[in-house]
Amino acid sequence: MIKRRAYGLALSGAGFYIPMQIGAVCALMDGGVTFTQVAGTSAGSAVAAAIAIGMTRQQLEKVAVDTDFRPLFGPSAKAIISRRGYCNGDRLHDFLYEVLGDGAMDETIIPLTIMASDLRRSRGFEFSAKAHPSAKVADACRASMSVPIAFVPYDYLGNTLADGGMRCNMPLNKLDPVGPLLGIEMNIAGENQLDGPIDLAFACISMMLAANELDSLIWGKAHGAKIVTLDPIAGINFMDNDLAQAERQAMFNKGYTTMRIAMHG
Repeated sequence: MIKRRAYGLALSGAGFYIPMQIGAVCALMDGGVTFTQVAGTSAGSAVAAAIAIGMTRQQLEKVAVDTDFRPLFGPSAKAIISRRGYCNGDRLHDFLYEVLGDGAMDETIIPLTIMASDLRRSRGFEFSAKAHPSAKVADACRASMSVPIAFVPYDYLGNTLADGGMRCNMPLNKLDPVGPLLGIEMNIAGENQLDGPIDLAFACISMMLAANELDSLIWGKAHGAKIVTLDPIAGINFMDNDLAQAERQAMFNKGYTTMRIAMHG
């Protein structure tokens, strides 16, 4: 049971399942839960950032249900010619600034940690008020959400950064283990379609994300963290951006219901 109290919250990568993750967060807010610190990876970084800057429950639901993901993930000739990705990420980057503003990591209301992956050094890259205080929150999210092949990596201070899920898909172990901790894990396991090179690449990414969560989950359990797993809706892939509003609403509702059950179970 998740009690009405303040938690340190970690949000895993979620891809386009992000409305489900937001639904779970809204259920916590409706249940009187507050947050002392937040950490997120990939899509979870955007949700964590929204919480950290003080977005309301109503604002979160509106973003989850009303955002059409299709314009955020379209092909870019320049990106493809450069052989760095399918999409240059500019529209996603603009959207993140529109939603999150231009505040820096040391200006958030709630302490925030966002994880990306340093491709040149094969290690995790942490954005936080301590590690990179002047980094823009929206830039950190853009870096963390740079799914390999799908998005061109994000260049920051000479570092070539990509999706944080490659090194730390569930950033529970990036939270300060003081006070109760809660992790929202998106279950992206399941049967993948393998109808072409893009499907194959996403299947590999899905496998990689699931594999690298184990150490963090073990750390979280050792520190008494509560972990709630969100199961996807059948027929919707985690990289499926072509979702109707009704499908986004259904995902939000499922995330909300799953968390309400966890709170009262």
